Amino acid sequence: MGQGSLFTQNFTTATDAYNTAYGFHSGLSVTTGAGNTILGGLAADGLTTGGANVFVGFQTGRYLVATTTGTGNTLVGSYSYSTSADGAGAQALGHSLAAAAGYTTVGYAGADIRAQNGVATWATVSDERYKKDIVDSEAGLSFINALRPRTFKYKNLGNFQKPLEPMKKAQLKCSKTLKLTTAL
Repeated sequence: MGQGSLFTQNFTTATDAYNTAYGFHSGLSVTTGAGNTILGGLAADGLTTGGANVFVGFQTGRYLVATTTGTGNTLVGSYSYSTSADGAGAQALGHSLAAAAGYTTVGYAGADIRAQNGVATWATVSDERYKKDIVDSEAGLSFINALRPRTFKYKNLGNFQKPLEPMKKAQLKCSKTLKLTTAL
């Protein structure tokens, strides 16, 4: 629905099924791509054979880099785009985001956070150029010496036989309580 939506799609073949487009020239160039949901003016207008994508917002999926053959991307926010035309599994939520394949990006333009799908937790910058009011911590060397650095990997939710129950206070193992008035 909308002028030029799915204009190139051939509705007479079985491979051109299950696309939905709403907005001026949304999905304009889709030929054999299937299972795409495209909402917004000029959204994914360069998409041709890519499938199972979701693009929501003005010029989403085409601003700076047009997704053409990419699959399984979910981009929500005007001007958000995948960093490659054939990328797969890029997720973005926010305005004008560059979404990389295999990553989830949230934010606004260049002010965003990104995590690799399935292997990384959310993090933020630790660069002093982004900080203000920097002062020395009063925690001291004894606190640093008491730290026990660990490396680990998170389990995927599919690895659990049943949903995890919330932990009770008695189950929590706390050996020491440390009060700090300043952030480390």
